[in-house]
Amino acid sequence: MENRPVITPNLALCARMSERIPIRATGSVLLLSIFAMIGLVANSPDKFLYDEPYFANYALLLHQDGFTPKFLDALNAAPGPLSAVVQTIFDPVTHLHPVAMRFVNVFLLVLLVLVLTSWLKSEGE
Repeated sequence: MENRPVITPNLALCARMSERIPIRATGSVLLLSIFAMIGLVANSPDKFLYDEPYFANYALLLHQDGFTPKFLDALNAAPGPLSAVVQTIFDPVTHLHPVAMRFVNVFLLVLLVLVLTSWLKSEGE
């Protein structure tokens, strides 16, 4: 009879692998969601929808009045001054076209996801 070594599973390795499966599944769902969002924005109508006219108007007001009390008093809808500042920053690229403005929002969301992911990875190490 041959002596074979007894193979015992490395419990630490099994635990790490079982932790990675949900993380990879979550990453896959997140990536799929981002691609779906990009597809939705790319195929969205080239006109302002719902409250989007306020976003464009606030950016125009910011161009016209600057960040002054007059500008802040003119804000009478849901989007606040931050949306006007963001759209004004990206105005040279978007020219305040509706689809391009939506892509700015998607870009900033993806950027936020990347920052949070890298922060969570650094916290886990």
